[in-house]
Amino acid sequence: TADLARKVGIEVASLDAAKWLDITIDGADEFDPDLNLIKGGGGALLQEKIVATASDRMVVITDVSKRVDTLGAFPLPVEVVPFGWQTTKALIEETLAGFDVLGQSVTLRLNGDAPFVTDEGNYIVDLHLHRIANPRQVSLVINQIPGVVENGLFSETIGNPALDFTDIDAVAEIAHGHNLPLIVDATFTTPFLLKSIAHGADIVINSLTKWMGGHGTGIGGIVVDSGKFDWQDPKFKLYNEPDPSYHDIRYAHDLGDMNPIAFILRMRLVPLRNLGACISPDNAWMFLQGLETLPLRMQRHCENAAQVARHLKEHPNVEWVRYPGLPDDPTYPVASKYLKNGFGGMVVFGIKGGLEAGRKFVDSLELFSHLANVGDAKSLVIHPASTTHSQLSEEQQKAGGLTPDLVRLSIGIEHIDDIKEDLDQAFART
Repeated sequence: TADLARKVGIEVASLDAAKWLDITIDGADEFDPDLNLIKGGGGALLQEKIVATASDRMVVITDVSKRVDTLGAFPLPVEVVPFGWQTTKALIEETLAGFDVLGQSVTLRLNGDAPFVTDEGNYIVDLHLHRIANPRQVSLVINQIPGVVENGLFSETIGNPALDFTDIDAVAEIAHGHNLPLIVDATFTTPFLLKSIAHGADIVINSLTKWMGGHGTGIGGIVVDSGKFDWQDPKFKLYNEPDPSYHDIRYAHDLGDMNPIAFILRMRLVPLRNLGACISPDNAWMFLQGLETLPLRMQRHCENAAQVARHLKEHPNVEWVRYPGLPDDPTYPVASKYLKNGFGGMVVFGIKGGLEAGRKFVDSLELFSHLANVGDAKSLVIHPASTTHSQLSEEQQKAGGLTPDLVRLSIGIEHIDDIKEDLDQAFART
């Protein structure tokens, strides 16, 4: 029973407890139909219904129902093996494992029902993962799984590494229609290219380490609260219930004229105090210096990146190119609606020859620095399949949007002729 369960993505934590698993899989042709029903002897302690939508654009595990007898609940983590969520799941499980030192057992379950605590004090944390291709699917997920999306929607302006652009106006409309805040990571656009709050973002975050600092010399980030979201909905318990650690204050109610900025005030008073996430003076000074030249640098980043993208499109050693500013790029229609000052400094492409060619190409570059960072004044390069994601199988990499031929370029502010010359000589040596 356990072997069959694992074949369809169910990791059984306790064989003694797992007497009966009733697994229903809809729309997944690659699954063996004989596995739709798995039964073992003994009493019916737990019944799980799992619906997997087989799609290269969206993965939804939509329904899990639980029935537990008087013996109490047992952990049942669910792993969506065929769709390659292993990286995210492994990272979260590694984090949750830290709770074991406190005498608590924390189990990650993908796309299950609400988290609960058993009589033994064992926690089960549910994670719902979905591959979203357009804003309409965001609304579908919220409506199909009531109660799962309760705290907010999160998106990047430009995704990494595929460089897809988010239709922020559309996502903001969906979020606010469900009384949810929209949190946007605007690192790849910076405030120079896009003012996310003007398009409906409620909270905007940026990595200062990237373009805003601009030189890769400091580590830090920034969170900006628009002050436009109403946090007085009771479902936001952190802001509506008394905080015993801070004089029983209710951040969404007791701040008077400052109630609209409940989020950022609580962030200063609680997480900053408890976690110590305070930027160092040296890093702050470096970021302030970088901000002074942000508009000038971003212009050059964008101009150079656009020329590099066009250059690569014509190169015989290149299979494909992704850049939001290319008219034939899949994300151009959306990106061009928002970006009027440039399309960013990132370019990704597929090199002919795959994995080995990508590795040799990177090693042959001389001007580009081989770094996993982005947003430096100098040009940077990474070949994820042979470096950052090399511990994953090729199937797992592809499931995460990474192909063996993908090379990611962060284009700097050097002279464009020097950048193109370095790319060309590396191609010649590959």
